[in-house]
Amino acid sequence: MNMGKKFDAIFEAVVSRYQVGGYLPGDLVKFRPNYKSTPCYNAMHSIMKREIDEIVDSGLNIRVTQVGSKRNNVSYAIDAKTADDVVISVACDYGGGRHYGAFAVSPDMIDIVDASNPSPPVPDAMVYKDNTNFKPEEYKADPNNITRVTDKGNGKNTPTDLKLAGEGTRLKIDNANMISLYENI
Repeated sequence: MNMGKKFDAIFEAVVSRYQVGGYLPGDLVKFRPNYKSTPCYNAMHSIMKREIDEIVDSGLNIRVTQVGSKRNNVSYAIDAKTADDVVISVACDYGGGRHYGAFAVSPDMIDIVDASNPSPPVPDAMVYKDNTNFKPEEYKADPNNITRVTDKGNGKNTPTDLKLAGEGTRLKIDNANMISLYENI
């Protein structure tokens, strides 16, 4: 990839962020402390309010899943969406692209946590209580765990020959039988 293409990708990412009110799908967000006093929250049904409160209190990472406009079918002279014209779908992030509990919210309910960090640390709500270590460790072979050995009939484990057959090995085909099979068709 040459420098021009890299610059284009960076430039397009920066410009697209400001064309959709500052939010992009995949952004990590958090709800503002006063999100319950916003007009969007107050217009929601009580069940939706309860579910959003559960998402906020879950301790999981919350990501933007979709960014849209309040005026989808209206044609503008400029294609930019201002912050008050944006509808943002957010959901709990369970990792690996799995999202749960998607809700459409207004920009005055949320803030971007860190747009430069696409992979935040594992939240406490996802950590096992049995002190599981999530950091990768180098594999160390166990000498007591014997693998790739075969008993070839002599009662001893000998290393298995895991090599492929050489180029000189050919399958034996009975040409007479093959011809008769094709003639019957």
